Amino acid sequence: MSKKAKQAAAKGRKVAEAKAAAATTAAATGAGLGDFDATPEPATKAPKAKREVKEGTLPPLPKMPSAARPRKPRPTKPCTCGCGGQTAGLWVPGHDARAKGYALRIERDIMKLSDVPANERAGAEFMLKVRKEEGATGKVKLVKGKKQEAEQADKAVNQ
Repeated sequence: MSKKAKQAAAKGRKVAEAKAAAATTAAATGAGLGDFDATPEPATKAPKAKREVKEGTLPPLPKMPSAARPRKPRPTKPCTCGCGGQTAGLWVPGHDARAKGYALRIERDIMKLSDVPANERAGAEFMLKVRKEEGATGKVKLVKGKKQEAEQADKAVNQ
């Protein structure tokens, strides 16, 4: 007999035994074959053995979770915009957006670099340099002045 045939025969025996047990239970409880209200009791796990506690003493406390390893402090450096704030990255949150706003205004000839407040000029210069490098690689489209913006809009409509 092959292995699969043996497994099938064993499975058949288990099913037959389960049916016989159900019939015996149904006969003992008075339930008929058509009565599906009798449900088998769910299998429950055996309760865990409780620790013995000596009289007059308290049970032991549960184990405490292990303490997390302390993280190494990341070195901080001053913000790129020149505000003096300390950060683990290049910018203090929000300062990169402000520098990008100044860079866009300068690129579009809305304002000049000399119009940027002195304490934020370093960030604007840095962002202009980064945008110029990204524009050379094609990551960012650089637009100069209102006339060129209108020309590019016309080209986009005509295409």
